[in-house]
Amino acid sequence: MSKAGKKQVRVQLTVNVLNYQEDGLHTAHCLDIDLKGRGATPFDAITDLLELLEMQITFALAKGQLELLHHPAEPKYFEIWRQLEEAKREQTAPPEHLSGYGMLPLPMPYPDRDSQFQPVLRAS
Repeated sequence: MSKAGKKQVRVQLTVNVLNYQEDGLHTAHCLDIDLKGRGATPFDAITDLLELLEMQITFALAKGQLELLHHPAEPKYFEIWRQLEEAKREQTAPPEHLSGYGMLPLPMPYPDRDSQFQPVLRAS
């Protein structure tokens, strides 16, 4: 129990993230909760996504409505993920507008400017 008398719960989950360019910005798209972080660089997009995920998870826990964390992206994005997996297996290049994909463990410390999100295929 914490000092306030409330039980502390530590939640750990891993989400699937696509990195791509959309409308001239880098986009980090969490497929599991359908949230998109955007920014001028891949780093900025991941940082924005982490902030959005923190807000969504905090809100769902505060409301006691964990179903708010189950809102998958449209099937076309999971198809893109499948195509990237296939390209990786076959060692072929993915489409240019996709900068990568990967799994993002949560909670995680916010990255600093010296770190890089390492997508499975390549960084843009």
